[in-house]
Amino acid sequence: MPELNERYDKALSSYLGDGLIWLPWVGKNYDSVARKLLLVGESHYYDEARIAVALDSGFTRLCIEESIFQEWWTNRTYTNAVKAVVGREFVDFKEVWRNIAFLNFIPKVMLKKGELCERPQANDFRAGWASFVNVVRVLKPDVCVFIGVTASNFFVDEMTRLSVPFRYEVDRAVCINGIFPRRAVLNLGGHEVRLVFIKHCGSFFSWQVWHDYLRKIL
Repeated sequence: MPELNERYDKALSSYLGDGLIWLPWVGKNYDSVARKLLLVGESHYYDEARIAVALDSGFTRLCIEESIFQEWWTNRTYTNAVKAVVGREFVDFKEVWRNIAFLNFIPKVMLKKGELCERPQANDFRAGWASFVNVVRVLKPDVCVFIGVTASNFFVDEMTRLSVPFRYEVDRAVCINGIFPRRAVLNLGGHEVRLVFIKHCGSFFSWQVWHDYLRKIL
């Protein structure tokens, strides 16, 4: 994958089998941007015909390659998240994805049958936090934007369990698309990482309003 930055793969691969299921996407220009961004998706879905592909550690990267760079299929979550970050309707998506990293949070494939999708459970979200911390220690992003707020419900307990210093708040001063944004800060060995949890952007998502919010706080 020519658009991929593989510099971190050795360190990231050490966590495969220890909670990490898929290697994150890391764009080829990630190291050179002024402020490193890690987008955090929620779940990977599969149908039974494609289960072997979905279980491969490179599946997240394959999805980005196929959807963004090869344009074989579209994913509204990917495009809406980028619009919210960039703040434009017409975006050079390929250029943006060259500059950012992307991690799927839930360490388990979710079954999709027709229009019905399996939903991750509380233990799935809890399990995602340890892998997330390991990935952040390697990639050292400055900002993480979570696509969805459910993971934040388990943030305080899991950071406490993992002995990771943090700050956390629900921003009740604003409600966007029926969601109160959540914000947090992690301190990982002196590296401070800001986290923002926004509404899942698959549907009923006002990307311009979320961009205005992100621009104010980041």
